[in-house]
Amino acid sequence: MKTQTEEYYQVLNNIENSLPEMAIETAEALLEETFQIKPVRLKWYLVKAQVMLKKGTPVEEIIEFLSDKCAPWYDYDNVNEYFEMLSELSKYKGDILESERYRYKENKMNLYFHGGEDKNHAMDAERKKLVLEMEKQEEWQQEQIERLRDLYYMSGNIYLYLLWQTVINRLSDAEAPVHEWILKKFNVGYYYERLLSDIEETFVVMASNEAEEKECQLIARALKSLKKQAIVFSAPVLWEEGEDIKDAVLKSVESIAQKEDYMTATVYYLEAPEGRRDSKKELLEYVERSYSPSGVVMILGSGILLDQTAMDNRMKPKFERLTDVEADYMEENMAVARYGDYLAYISNIYLTSKEEVKKDLYKKPTCRFSIIIPCRNAGNTLYYTLKTCLNQSFQGEYEIVISDNSDRAWGADTPTYQICQKLNDSRIKYYRAPRDLSLMKNFEYGYLKAEGEFLLSMGADDGILPWALEELDSILAECPQRPVWLWHEAFYKWAEVDNNIMEGSGKAVLNVENTYQKGSPNIFQYATKGIFQNAFTQYAYMYYLPQIYHNSGIRREYLATLYEKTGVLWAGISQDMCMAVTVANVEQELGFIDNLLTITGISNASIGANCRSGNTDLEQETMEKKMQKTFSQGWHVQGYMERLFPIIGTEFAGLYACIMYAFSIGVISEQVLEEADAKVMYEKIIRENDKKNILFDSILHRIRYAVSLQGEELLEWFDNNFYYQCLIPESVKKEDMNRSKEEYNESIVINNQMIGAEKGSIKDVYEVSLFLEKFFAKENRNGESV
Repeated sequence: MKTQTEEYYQVLNNIENSLPEMAIETAEALLEETFQIKPVRLKWYLVKAQVMLKKGTPVEEIIEFLSDKCAPWYDYDNVNEYFEMLSELSKYKGDILESERYRYKENKMNLYFHGGEDKNHAMDAERKKLVLEMEKQEEWQQEQIERLRDLYYMSGNIYLYLLWQTVINRLSDAEAPVHEWILKKFNVGYYYERLLSDIEETFVVMASNEAEEKECQLIARALKSLKKQAIVFSAPVLWEEGEDIKDAVLKSVESIAQKEDYMTATVYYLEAPEGRRDSKKELLEYVERSYSPSGVVMILGSGILLDQTAMDNRMKPKFERLTDVEADYMEENMAVARYGDYLAYISNIYLTSKEEVKKDLYKKPTCRFSIIIPCRNAGNTLYYTLKTCLNQSFQGEYEIVISDNSDRAWGADTPTYQICQKLNDSRIKYYRAPRDLSLMKNFEYGYLKAEGEFLLSMGADDGILPWALEELDSILAECPQRPVWLWHEAFYKWAEVDNNIMEGSGKAVLNVENTYQKGSPNIFQYATKGIFQNAFTQYAYMYYLPQIYHNSGIRREYLATLYEKTGVLWAGISQDMCMAVTVANVEQELGFIDNLLTITGISNASIGANCRSGNTDLEQETMEKKMQKTFSQGWHVQGYMERLFPIIGTEFAGLYACIMYAFSIGVISEQVLEEADAKVMYEKIIRENDKKNILFDSILHRIRYAVSLQGEELLEWFDNNFYYQCLIPESVKKEDMNRSKEEYNESIVINNQMIGAEKGSIKDVYEVSLFLEKFFAKENRNGESV
């Protein structure tokens, strides 16, 4: 008797085998029927792609359709077929290099997980031979460079492909385009800028082994041809002249020598009871100090080597891998990292100097408060958010800092700028982001521009209550030494919110957990440790950690404290959760205001809500594509340890990724991770995911691969308790997939009780703030105490 999964695959195989003779309409109808069976498996998408091809859909659209439907980190059902289809589609549109790249990756995966014949041997051998030939030559032939560039591309070594393409453009004084998909990858734009820059950037090229050193030397010569300072670090050499690492370090620094086109340095290591020690950190420090005017050293090395280097606690937080992981089996390829002071790094991102960033960080305040609103393509919600900021009972000086990160295509006249001009208030300080920034970097940019004594931030669909600044003013005066404050927030769902983000289209909902009495808040302090530990298993506790967004704010000088204690500012994968986890582990105690001060809104423009929303419709834009639009520059790439918890857009997955980020910069100790229960964490992650999500198959296999990295015992537990059960096909009625579009009356929930509202009475956060001001007065309209 066939299992449900076997029957599911048989249906898809029958459609696939009958496609040559089957009418397109029939095939589409059968696929639509099968689409109601969840989870949608990779095989369904592969058959759908074949139907699209038969229908005449442009190949580029089909490749884009398939781009996020697979988790090609390892070999599971139909991954080989996925690579083969992408290879054939690329060949169909005439891109032979791209076709070969998919074939190479498929062969690499199979060899890595199953062994057998190395089908990439001929290509790898040709590349190594060409490297040796070119390394010996004083001048390279154009044909050699172009062939090496192509071999790097086909073998997935895309950052070396980008290097050699830049060399070709420079030598031929041309601007041949590079593959656009590469430039969309996290932080690749930053690396590419360093290659193109007329400034003398400093690069270190690290060799993993002796066989790699010739290639590293050739890379250094290529960098030198682009007028870069290049230093090759040798593969580590055993130190045999004693047991003192200081002697090895001194010898490493003394080994730095100038060759004709580049410099070299010898890395020494020795084995010690506490583990292997080498001289890379001290060498990098010396290079940063002596050879890098900008204070940032760019690093090229295999992904494996960069991950190993990043895991050295002594490297935190100055060393950071910048480019993402294709798959562990591709990690022998070169990746990109940076070493140096964080302020120097972000000065490049903000197109300024380290001195200017430092001046912003340590400047003296000029007003009492800064309300910081980072925006990207802000809609009309911003108008009402700004009205709440302007409607404050506080009589002192304050500013509203707008950091406008709208698409560059808008130019200077963005919707955000137009709204600021419409309100025409001197308290609104408008700043246009210097480039497309990641969400985290836009927050950071706004905070650096702010000039208030106390800083708080919100999104372009949030609000602040009329009494908030006045109450904060008195509390800050009463407790002048406390740098971080938290408070209660209300939650408001805009009526316009699409059902794909949150159910209830047409329904404006305000939720306030308790009743409050404005003007007389209780304030108290509490320890962070217990709250943070509880957040591991109860996400609600995250709202009692300082996100430095929505629910909390900081004194201006705490920015410098944060930088001095962690080495970074907004550097993680989330503008709020990373800050919450970081500050909770930096500060032993926090101040809490037992009153309602802000309103957290959810609208169609909410990036966080968009990224956490599951996709149930093929027409929806997927989380990966949303992230590409908003997270390209300044994104924190997960290292090996961090990849144990993949970023998949759910709350607990995001929380655990932020915890691993805090570990990567040295804020959280290994002991904290050892005390955490991995089974509980993975169970939380898997239970957050819905089979109706069109990416469920890909997400499930990303989670499973992450679990496998922690050992066979944990993998067996995961498979037996979740994996096989999650893959059992279930029919989902189409009407269950389409959430109701019915119009609702607005509703208000306070202290878990519906108190009702007239239609249109809470249509935006400004009116919500006015409503709450009346409701939370000392007496309500009936004279009764609230």
